[in-house]
Amino acid sequence: MAANAMALAEEVGAATYAPLELRYAAEQLDQALQLQESGDTAQARRRLEQSLVNSDLAVAKSRLGRTREAVQVQAAANAQLRGDGAAPVDTP
Repeated sequence: MAANAMALAEEVGAATYAPLELRYAAEQLDQALQLQESGDTAQARRRLEQSLVNSDLAVAKSRLGRTREAVQVQAAANAQLRGDGAAPVDTP
């Protein structure tokens, strides 16, 4: 499940919009696999859950980043149609 969540995060652009969260998710998944191999299933489960949370956060941040970009593009197009010619104000 954590691997699927990471794959989704990569698919939606987490490498661009949430690289730190994506890296944490990958590290935690690797740690979980090592812990499972050593027999510490309880700790492995916690690391898997942490990996899943970071993957979900990466997906959310990526979708937000893509949405913000789309809004900026549309705002620029709207300004051009109005004849403003001014670039839209960046919003955080």
